[in-house]
Amino acid sequence: MFFGVAPMILSSQSLRGLIEGRKPMIEADYLPIQQSQIQAASLDLRLGNHAFLMKAAGLPAPSETVKEYIDKCGYCVLGFQNTLDFILPPGQCWIVPLVERLSLSPDHYATFSPKSSVGRSGVFVRVLTDNNTSYDRTPRGYSGPMYLEILSLLSFPVKIAMGTSLVQMRVVEGEEKFVSAAELHHLHARHGILFGRDGNALSWKQFKTKGDGLLFHIDLARDIVGFQAKSTAPKAFCLYERGNRPDVEEFWSPIHRPEDKQFILPRGKFTLLTTKEFVKIPDECCAEVKAYDLNLGEFRTHFAGFFDNGFGGENGTAVVLELFLTSTDFRFFDGQVICSFVFQKTDHVPDKLYGVSSGSNYTKREPSLSKFFKGKDEVWK
Repeated sequence: MFFGVAPMILSSQSLRGLIEGRKPMIEADYLPIQQSQIQAASLDLRLGNHAFLMKAAGLPAPSETVKEYIDKCGYCVLGFQNTLDFILPPGQCWIVPLVERLSLSPDHYATFSPKSSVGRSGVFVRVLTDNNTSYDRTPRGYSGPMYLEILSLLSFPVKIAMGTSLVQMRVVEGEEKFVSAAELHHLHARHGILFGRDGNALSWKQFKTKGDGLLFHIDLARDIVGFQAKSTAPKAFCLYERGNRPDVEEFWSPIHRPEDKQFILPRGKFTLLTTKEFVKIPDECCAEVKAYDLNLGEFRTHFAGFFDNGFGGENGTAVVLELFLTSTDFRFFDGQVICSFVFQKTDHVPDKLYGVSSGSNYTKREPSLSKFFKGKDEVWK
């Protein structure tokens, strides 16, 4: 048990202090950290200038650095510059060193999640650190480099470049502690957390919790219930904003409302669906989707799990779900429980709330495709 400081997620101003202080906990090897990387309760991390093709996905052993693991299981290394695209073919695993590195105090550890636009694009990324047999979470007091494992779940290639941000980092002070169900009820009474399609806060009968998690339900009653990645595409698309964005129709097929309000998700098909509930994250909290629950079925419901303070505006935003099955086809029905959110307090109300800064991409109520595609908001209507 850790008996140090109170458990908190660090806010934007505290993250800034870890970067700019006299004894920084977050540093960058060769590219200065930009203010645009700092979000309400997270920091965008950037790809370095080379990538390793791996024989398989995996983790370092307890006494092994990631570099030693790469030396044993990597095929080759390829370098790339910020002026050049680097193409990731489908079905391959790559590890890319990140520009940022950590020197955390014994009170702190870090957690990670893919950025929303990356998760919605069908690319799965996870952070590895030295001597650590867990993805996406450092030991307390970790000091050393960070690496990103990249897996494309699509059947066509994607492009990255040096400096691309594919993953976010949160820094936790103290032990992890979620907002309780009773506290969630207080927050819903004060601010409204869940809203219906009419923009009104949900009633207490519609507000469902399980443990510390807030439950969400799948929506198969709207005109377009989701999108499925196509098996073929005329070209690769970029996982960064450079040049013209491609048309949605080149890469995605809409899924229209099924007559019987049930949908069979094929194995191996990357699919986007959405929730009936519209969520609003209070300014003093951030939230995270629990990506995997065996009680719900053999599938992940979300790759990009972080939701920062202020997400959802005044009357909530629909949650986009990223589903991918590896074992067998699975039947979903309208109103089925699909995922849960857990909430955590930040040490301060951030000075950079989601939706206020120019870097916020998902501020409308209705669901949206990734920012990398033209007409990302209109097509879901």
